[in-house]
Amino acid sequence: MKIKKALGVILASTTIFSMTPGTAWAAEELSEEVVIEDEAVSDLEEPETDIEEIQDESDDTDAEVDDFSDEETSDFADESLTEEDTQQLSDIGEEIATFSDGGVKPQAAVIAKGEEEKTSIIWTVYSDGKLEINGYGEMADYTEDNLPEWNKYRDSITYITVDEDVTVIGKYAFCSLDKLLKITIPEGDCVELGAYALKDCKRLDVVDLSRKVNIIGEGAFSGCSGLEKIKLPYVNYVRKYLFKDCTDLESVTIADGVKGIKEIGEYAFSGCSSLTNINISDKVEAINKYAFSGCSSLTNISISDKVTSIGSYAFSRCSNLKSINIPQGVTNIEEGTFFLCENLESITLPENLNQISRSAFSRCSSLNNMDLPKGLKSIGYEAFLGCSRLKSIDIPEGVTSIANSVFEDCSGLEKVNIPEGITTIVSHMFDGCSSLKTITIPKSVTRIENCAFGYCDNLLSIDILGDKLTISSAMILDSEKMRSIRFAGTKEKWDALNVQFANVTVYYNYDPNHEHHYVTESITDVTCTKDGKEEKVCTLCGDFYETIIKAPGHSWNDGEVTTPATCTVKGEKTYTCTVCNKIKTEEIPDTGHTEVTDAAVAPTCTAAGKMEGKHCSVCNEVLVAQTEIPALGHSWNDGEVTKKSTCIEAGVKTYTCTVCKETRTEEIEATGHQHIEIRNAEETTCSKEGYTGDQVCKDCDTVVEKGTVIAKKGHTWNVGEVTTSATCEEKGVKTYTCTVCKETKTEEIPAIGHTEIIDNAIDPTCTNPGKIEGSHCSVCNKVLVAQTEIPATGHSWNDGEVTKKPTCTETGVKTYTCTVCKATKTEVIPATGHTEVTDSVIEPTCETIGKTEGSHCSVCNEILVPQKTLEATGHAWGQGKVTKEVTCTEIGEKAYTCSNCGKTRTEEIPAAGHKFGSWTTRNQATVDSPEIQVRSCDICKKEEEREVGSKLEKTMTVSVSSFPLKTRQKTKVLKVTGLAKGDSIISWKSDNTKIVKILGKTNGTSTVTAGKKTGKARITITLKSGLKKVITVSVQKNTVKTKKISGVSKNLKLKRKQKVILHPVIAPLTSAQKITYKSNNTKIVTVNSKGQITAKKKGTAVITVKSGNKTTKCKVTVK
Repeated sequence: MKIKKALGVILASTTIFSMTPGTAWAAEELSEEVVIEDEAVSDLEEPETDIEEIQDESDDTDAEVDDFSDEETSDFADESLTEEDTQQLSDIGEEIATFSDGGVKPQAAVIAKGEEEKTSIIWTVYSDGKLEINGYGEMADYTEDNLPEWNKYRDSITYITVDEDVTVIGKYAFCSLDKLLKITIPEGDCVELGAYALKDCKRLDVVDLSRKVNIIGEGAFSGCSGLEKIKLPYVNYVRKYLFKDCTDLESVTIADGVKGIKEIGEYAFSGCSSLTNINISDKVEAINKYAFSGCSSLTNISISDKVTSIGSYAFSRCSNLKSINIPQGVTNIEEGTFFLCENLESITLPENLNQISRSAFSRCSSLNNMDLPKGLKSIGYEAFLGCSRLKSIDIPEGVTSIANSVFEDCSGLEKVNIPEGITTIVSHMFDGCSSLKTITIPKSVTRIENCAFGYCDNLLSIDILGDKLTISSAMILDSEKMRSIRFAGTKEKWDALNVQFANVTVYYNYDPNHEHHYVTESITDVTCTKDGKEEKVCTLCGDFYETIIKAPGHSWNDGEVTTPATCTVKGEKTYTCTVCNKIKTEEIPDTGHTEVTDAAVAPTCTAAGKMEGKHCSVCNEVLVAQTEIPALGHSWNDGEVTKKSTCIEAGVKTYTCTVCKETRTEEIEATGHQHIEIRNAEETTCSKEGYTGDQVCKDCDTVVEKGTVIAKKGHTWNVGEVTTSATCEEKGVKTYTCTVCKETKTEEIPAIGHTEIIDNAIDPTCTNPGKIEGSHCSVCNKVLVAQTEIPATGHSWNDGEVTKKPTCTETGVKTYTCTVCKATKTEVIPATGHTEVTDSVIEPTCETIGKTEGSHCSVCNEILVPQKTLEATGHAWGQGKVTKEVTCTEIGEKAYTCSNCGKTRTEEIPAAGHKFGSWTTRNQATVDSPEIQVRSCDICKKEEEREVGSKLEKTMTVSVSSFPLKTRQKTKVLKVTGLAKGDSIISWKSDNTKIVKILGKTNGTSTVTAGKKTGKARITITLKSGLKKVITVSVQKNTVKTKKISGVSKNLKLKRKQKVILHPVIAPLTSAQKITYKSNNTKIVTVNSKGQITAKKKGTAVITVKSGNKTTKCKVTVK
C-alpha cells in the first residue's frame, strides 16, 4: 500500500514536470515500461531522500505537491517506507525521470572514478548506485586479498553495466559487492566472465549476460545466495564452485546451440538448497565430487547415459531426493556419493557396477529398495550405514570384499543373502540390525569378527554352514533373544573355537536340508479366560514357531437359585464353571405383586354385595379392600313358560326377579299325543332284511307303535372270471360278482398235471462217467425220473517207453499210453549220481601259489570238492640292512635277503625332506612393502622366506572434512588417524595463512587458529606415502553455532541402577555452544553434566540433549 502511494506522488510530480518545455511521455508508453512485481521488492534498499529530491526540483510545483499531499496522502504521511520500498521507488524513478529538454534523464552525481593499471578500462561509481565499466579489451584480474578500487564503494553499488567493447571480466572483479542487485553485460565483444567474478554478491538477483560469453570461470557466482534464476549463454564447461552456496537458486538454463557440456565441476552446485530439478545434458560424461552436495530441495535428477564417472559426495545431503537412475557406464559408486540423502527411496544401479565405496549410501534412512548388480565385487566401509528402511539385501555371488560396518544400524533389515565366496563377516557388518531374526553364514566364511551381529535385538538364530572358521567371542552383543547357533561341524570342532554365548543352544552337524522333528513345549497354560501358548521346537536345529491356544471361556452349569426372589425382595442365582469352579451370580429381580382385581359384588335381592377391591395372587396381600353393599329384595316379572306341557308330561312356567334374576316356577298340565309320523323305516337288499318303520309322536317322540321286518332279496351272480390260473401241480381260483350289490364269491380250479418227456441214457468213457435214462415235465421242467451216474471205465496202459534218459545229476522220463483212448502219462527215472575221483594237493612256494585236495566226477567232469588256492608264502626278507644313509635332500638305499629261498633285493629310501617349523613374521607389511615371513628346517637348518599379501593400502582418516571457525578461534578438532603401518605425516599446510594457520604434529593432533580475516582456507595434510587430504576451513565473524546433534539413541532400555554415558556429536564440531542434559523425571532417570544416565526406578523418562537452539531426545525405559 505504501509503495502504491509513493508511486502516486512520483506520477503526480512527473505530470507537473512535463509542463516544462521538452518531450512529454504518453500514458501508453509509461504503462508499457513500468511493471511492478512483488518479487522485485523483496531485497532492494535505497535512501528515502530520492523522493524528496524529486519533489524539491522546482519551487513552482511546491503548492501543487503540497495540495496533493494534503488531500491524498494523509494516511501515507503516517507510514514509513522500508528500505525495500525506497529501492523499488528509486528504480521506478530511473525509468520515468525524463524531465529535462529533449527527454534526457538528469545524470546522477559521480561518487568515484578511476582507471585500471595496464588496461584500457575506466570505471565510474554514481550516486544512484550504478557502477559503470567503460573502455575496451580485457579487465585486470584480482584476488580476494587484492580487490579492485571500486570495491571500497561496495555499500553503494546496486547495479553494474559493462561497455560492449570489454572482452574479459577479470577474476574477482565484482567480488563481495554486498548491495549489488543487477549486472548487465550487453551484446558486444565480451567472451569471458572471470573466476569468482561475482563471488559472495549475496543480493544479486538479475544477471543479463551477452550471448557471446562462452567462458565462465570457476566460482563465478559462488555465494550469490539471492540469485534465483539464471540463463547462461554458450558455455562449454560448468566449472568447479560455479554456483556453490547459491541458496536461493531454483533453475539454471543453458542457451541452445551449446557444443556439449562434458563435465560438471567440483562443488559446481554445492549448497544450492532451493534447486528442485536437474536435467544433465546428454553430452556430460563426468559429474565431479560434491557437484550437487547439499541441494536439499532437489527431488529429481535425470542423468545422461553418457555419464561414466560420478565423484565422491556428488549428491550427498540431497535430503529431498526420492529416486535416481545411475547410467550403465558408471562402474564405481564413489565415497559418500549419496551420503545423508534422507528421503532417497529407490535407486537403479548399472549392471556393470563393480564397486560401492565407503559411505556411498550412508544415512539414506528412507531407502527401501536396492538390487545389487551381479557384477559387483566390493562394498566399502559404512556403505549402507543407517539405511533404516532397507528390508532385504541380496549380496551377489561375485562380491569378494566387504568392509566394516557396511550394514550397521539398518534397523529395518529383515533378510540378508550372503553368497558363497565371502570369507569374512567383518566387524560391525550387521551391528544394530534390530529387525534381523535369522542369518545363514555360507561355507566359504572362515572368520567372523567382533560385533558382526552386535545389538541385533531380535536375532534368534545363526546358521553356520562351514566348520573351518574362527569366531570372535564378541560376535554377538546384547542380543537377549538369541536362541540357537546351527553349526555344520562336530561338537569337538565347535569346542575348539573356544567361544561361548550365554543362553544360546548350539546344534552340531547341522544339515540345512534335514527334516524337522518338532516337539511341543508349553509356554503358558490355557485357562477359561486366558489364551495359552505353546512352542514347537525342532530337536535337530532349534527351529521353532509358536501357536496360540484360544481360551475356551467358562463352561457354566445351569445354575442354582440360592436366594429365591419374592414379590418385594430380589433373589440370586449362582452359576459354577464346570472346568475351573469359578462362581458367578446373577440377580433375580423381585417379582412384584401379581395384582388380581377382586370384582365388585353387586347386592342381590337376598344377599349383600361388595365394592371392587384388589389383592396379590402370589402372596395374597390385600392391596385394595372390598366394602359390603346390603341385599335389595326380589321384584318378579309376569312369568314365562320354561317347559311346555307335552302329550304325557306337565309343563312349567317360570317367573324371574327383574333385579337378581332369581326364579320361581308353576306347573302346566300335559296335552296328550296329537301328531303321529313314521320313523326308522329301511329298504330290503340282496343280503339284508328291510323294516316297515315305527309310528312316533312328533311332539314328544314317543313310539306309539312298532314296525315289522321285510325278508332279504338274495344275490344275482355273473358268469365269473379266472383270477388265479391253475398250474401242473397247483389249483387255480375263479371269482363271481353280484350284478346288483357287487358282492363277490370264489370257486377252486383243479391242477392240470405234468407233460412228461424222456431224457436219453449216456455211455461212460475212460475218464468221463455215463448216465441212465430219465424224464422231466416239458411245461415246468420239473425232473420226474432222475438220471443216475455210471462210473468212468478207466485207462488201459501199455508197458511204457523211456523218452528221456537219466544223467549223473538230472532225472529221466518214462512215458505210458492208454490202449483205448491213446491218452499218455509219465514217470520220473532217478539220476544215476556222480563217479567221484580225488584231485591231489599242490604245495605253495615263496613266489608261486599252491592248491588243497579236491575231487571231480569221472563221467561228467563236474567239480565235486573245489581245490582252494594257497597263497604264495612270500619271501622272508627280515629287517634288511641300510647300505646308504638318507639326508633331507638325497635318497638312501637298503638291502634285503630271503631266509627261505636266498633271493636278494634293494629298496630306495626317499629323501627325508625338510621339516620346516611354522612361518613367523620377520617384517610386518607396510605401505612400502608386503609382510615378510620366514621358516627354517629343524634338521639341516635351511631357511625359506616368502612375501604374504601386498603392500598396505594408503589410508588416512580425518576427524572432519570441513569446519567453521570464528575469527581468532582456536581448535584441536582436526585429528588424523588410521595411517597404514610405515606411513607418517610429513606436512600440514594452509593455503592462506592470513585466514587460517595450522600447527600439526606427527602423532596426528593439530591446533588450527583462525586469523582476523574472514574467508575460506584449505589445509592440506600430506603423508610420506604421497596420500593427501584437503580440509576446508571457513572463518566467520560470528560465533560458531550448533546446527545439528547426532549420535544419541532414540530409545534406551536400562535395568535399575544401570549407568550409561551418552556421546552426542554436535555439528559443526567447532561449535562454541555447550552441550547440556536434562531429564523430565529425575525420580526415574537422572543425568549429569557429562551425559551419564543413571536408572533409578521402573518407568519411562525423556533425556533432552541441547546445544544452542538444537535439541534431540532420548526415551529411557527402566525395567
